[in-house]
Amino acid sequence: MDTASPSSVTQHQLQQQRHQQQMTSREMICHEAETRALFAALDKDRNGFIDKTELRATMSEVGLQLSDDDIDTMMKAAGVVIKDRIFYEGFNTLTSLASPHLR
Repeated sequence: MDTASPSSVTQHQLQQQRHQQQMTSREMICHEAETRALFAALDKDRNGFIDKTELRATMSEVGLQLSDDDIDTMMKAAGVVIKDRIFYEGFNTLTSLASPHLR
């Protein structure tokens, strides 16, 4: 027989919800740190953006030989609007789209 009072059940549920929120926050912080580190690794000349040359070189380093169309598709997916440059915000979008495939 369950002897837990309604208030203790509610407290337990609230503690579980807080724990889940904390884990979600931790996961978000970890994802953000990983994404920033990856962006920095791809931005080989440290100018604050990834251009087509850097993107192609990185893909080649990991064994992917991509066509110009593939590179253009990746740039478009990142929301590139300024002279074929992926800034961090677009890169974050791109990695969010790809993350289910990376895990």
